[in-house]
Amino acid sequence: MLGGRASYLVLVAVVFSGVSHAGDGTAGGQRPGMKAHVDPGSGRLVPGPVTPQPAEPLPAPPPPLVEEPAPGGGTMVRLNGQFMSNLVATVNPDGSVRIECVSGSGAQPH
Repeated sequence: MLGGRASYLVLVAVVFSGVSHAGDGTAGGQRPGMKAHVDPGSGRLVPGPVTPQPAEPLPAPPPPLVEEPAPGGGTMVRLNGQFMSNLVATVNPDGSVRIECVSGSGAQPH
């Protein structure tokens, strides 16, 4: 009786293991499976693939810098605010001074 159960278990294990997939039409011996599609905004499963929203276009590049003659001789380049950085000094509670160089435009926190 034990031999009958053992051979039955071996047979079931071979059938469910998927050892033989000859001629099933799958490429590279891979078995077909399920695919899950997740909405990136909500994180929920959805019935089909989700196409991402198009990215916002990049801002236009700044105009090229041009050398021009400087008054009194030499050359100069007008930077038109492209390489602005603000120096921010803050007095710490212990009386020491912290100095930071902050790039960008507009008011900077201090």
